Amino acid sequence: MVRSSQGSFNKYSRKDNIYRVRGLITDNKEDSEEVTVELTSLLSQELQEDSEGFLKFSSYYSHYKAGLGISGLIIFITAFLGLLFLAATGSIIFFKQLSEANDDKGRYKILRNIGVTNKEIKNSISKQIFVVFALPLVIGIMHSLVASTLLSRFLRINLTLPIIITISAYTLIYMIYYFLTVNSYHKIVTINN
Repeated sequence: MVRSSQGSFNKYSRKDNIYRVRGLITDNKEDSEEVTVELTSLLSQELQEDSEGFLKFSSYYSHYKAGLGISGLIIFITAFLGLLFLAATGSIIFFKQLSEANDDKGRYKILRNIGVTNKEIKNSISKQIFVVFALPLVIGIMHSLVASTLLSRFLRINLTLPIIITISAYTLIYMIYYFLTVNSYHKIVTINN
């Protein structure tokens, strides 16, 4: 036996559990700040007078604005932590390579004594250090692309531009560390030799 919706309503309704809901639909929800402010001011008196707490006002714009604020905070924190870890990783690699340069001074002195030029030594240093810096960068980029793709599909938003900007910034920072390391390494192995 199928009951009509009116019959179901009459069966479960009582005078104390009936609520009225009013909704307004706007064309552009993201730009409805003025309408939200006006409605809030108009309804604020009624909301304060309601002692039982049954009157509520909720708007898409207020939730949208709060969501943007939270998203911005999360993006700032993750970008800050990402840059912090990137700087830490680059510094660790930089100082590790410079300590190895001090250990390798004698080897490069031997190479110079057998006729290897400074240019060839610098090319060798560049290739050696390139591998050390490129490997973590490539692995990090691949990890970021996989994670960002999954996040993009989950949230159903296009993250292509933020991903490109982030990867470009990380690559630029690693390149700066790379060139500083190559130049410092070369200076260390050529001083007093």
